[in-house]
Amino acid sequence: MTAGTLPPLAIIVVEDNEDMAQSTAELLSLFGCRVRIARQAGEVPGLVAAEPVDAVLIEPLLPGAWDVVRQLRQKEKPPFLVAITCYGNERARQQSADAGIDIHLVKPVDPALLIDLLRRNAPPATPK
Repeated sequence: MTAGTLPPLAIIVVEDNEDMAQSTAELLSLFGCRVRIARQAGEVPGLVAAEPVDAVLIEPLLPGAWDVVRQLRQKEKPPFLVAITCYGNERARQQSADAGIDIHLVKPVDPALLIDLLRRNAPPATPK
């Protein structure tokens, strides 16, 4: 992977595992993204209200995560929504689809796959 191959996306990483949140944020920052971290799903609406967002990477097992996903999906221009979780069974994938998740990924996520998905699916809608 080479840096600079993503548009300057505004991304929120919603993850309660500090190491996972920081490493994901650092990876995305290397590719020119503006990244904010939320440790709880309930923080997301305030972050979205403060600054528009192009993509949200969310751990759907966090309390309130599905409600937040449904709220984001109702926006006029919803962000690209990615579930990143340890569950990859059909039930978990269906739950993501029912809530409005665009892509369901299973941890650990291949960084090249994540960057490629963002490149292809989350064109920047926000000003710098």
